[in-house]
Amino acid sequence: MKNTFLITIFLLILSIGCKTPRLGTENYIKNSIEEHNPNQFSEIQTFTLFQGIVSGIKKNGGGYIELVGYNYKNEKKLVISSDKRGILNKNFEEDQGIITNEGSTTFYNTISLRDCNLIVEKLEELESKARSSLDRVQRNNTLYFDYTISEKLYISIELVNLGGYYHETYIHFWINGQKFSLPQRKIIPKIKKFINWKV
Repeated sequence: MKNTFLITIFLLILSIGCKTPRLGTENYIKNSIEEHNPNQFSEIQTFTLFQGIVSGIKKNGGGYIELVGYNYKNEKKLVISSDKRGILNKNFEEDQGIITNEGSTTFYNTISLRDCNLIVEKLEELESKARSSLDRVQRNNTLYFDYTISEKLYISIELVNLGGYYHETYIHFWINGQKFSLPQRKIIPKIKKFINWKV
């Protein structure tokens, strides 16, 4: 009985520490990226960088997003899986919330290692543009700075003057025309970790 309890605790700790892609992202990687030929072996390695509900700002720009890196045939790329389902709606601060479906818009975008470097580099430049433009934004006005990574992905800094000298800066990833407001402190270090991933 004691051994069963210890094994259960060990498996629980192990499962908490391991992140695997969601089934949809895994299906995309295994069936759209990895090639499967009869009588041949194949191998692909994945690295889950981020997965979770993105609440957005003032209930806008939310959804679910997942960043999964992979190494296949000695080439590293990143899959961004995004959808607008599974948004947690809360009525008040302490509310546990209810997860609701907002439709079935799931997208998979594969970006190169070069584009990952561009995201990090250009996001820093966009933030610099925003900081140097504080005096250009009048009260209750918004100024956007965008950089296009690919046809289906661009990054955006939103600078909002909330009154007087109080400004707020938001970071958005626009994926397939859908806005995802991402926490920069979480996302950029994860993308840097993927760039430096030793396979």
